[in-house]
Amino acid sequence: MEKQAVIISEDEDTPIFNYDNIQETGSLKRYHHSLAYIIDEGDDRDHLLKFSDGKLGWVKLENSIYLGQKDKETVKMKEDPLIFDRKMNPNKDLSLKLSNRLCTSSYTTLHNKEMLEAINFRGKLAGFVKKDSYHKAVEVSEYASIKKQVPLYQDSDQKIKRFMLNEGQEVLIQVYFRDISLAKVSATIEGKEFIGWIKGDFDLQDNEDIKTASNKYDVNIEASANVISELMDRIIKLEEDKTELREKYSKLEKIYRNLRSSRLGKLQIYYWNLKKGRR
Repeated sequence: MEKQAVIISEDEDTPIFNYDNIQETGSLKRYHHSLAYIIDEGDDRDHLLKFSDGKLGWVKLENSIYLGQKDKETVKMKEDPLIFDRKMNPNKDLSLKLSNRLCTSSYTTLHNKEMLEAINFRGKLAGFVKKDSYHKAVEVSEYASIKKQVPLYQDSDQKIKRFMLNEGQEVLIQVYFRDISLAKVSATIEGKEFIGWIKGDFDLQDNEDIKTASNKYDVNIEASANVISELMDRIIKLEEDKTELREKYSKLEKIYRNLRSSRLGKLQIYYWNLKKGRR
């Protein structure tokens, strides 16, 4: 089956069973709120998972969060990201941790019928936010000229200045945040290439290639959100169907046991056994 990404949200003491689903090998404590992939499915919500450290194990999933995958995006969080409940964001200081940070997003999910983005910070899952909680980047490879002198910063938070770029200097734009006029650029200074960030004092809105890439990005995001929403609806529907089938099976099994243990059932079984003995 195609790998389905999930965020582990079960009780920490939920057991993990080995590949043969026979022997208990540990618990989910070390994997709580981490990313895992469903490799196979068994009965009664049993799932074979591949954990973040490569370990395989069978786990009963009841409350974990199913994710839809999308193209990896570079995003910059706003001053005060919109944070959700503890199930989605167990990290108490998430607003402070993510404020103004450069992050990535590769997954999305539905929570209370609302689309949320999974945010990775320094390669690890940090939490879930609304899509309007960050600025989105367009990755391009376009040359532009600086319109007036501007600092080249070491990082996107613009705290450490490295050099001053003079008016008319050409830079290669690699990542561009259109709505806040922030760009990651490559600049040649005294014969050496330096990579850093510049903000403001340059205008790229007239650059047709970047405008086209930005518009295409918006269209792709909307299309991806629709596909992911449909996928999540299908997953929820499948889970509901599986639950309904399990309930029906449980009722039939109970009726069978009751019938088998009744006097009429015992007589019927005795009669069947007599017929078998005559053959």
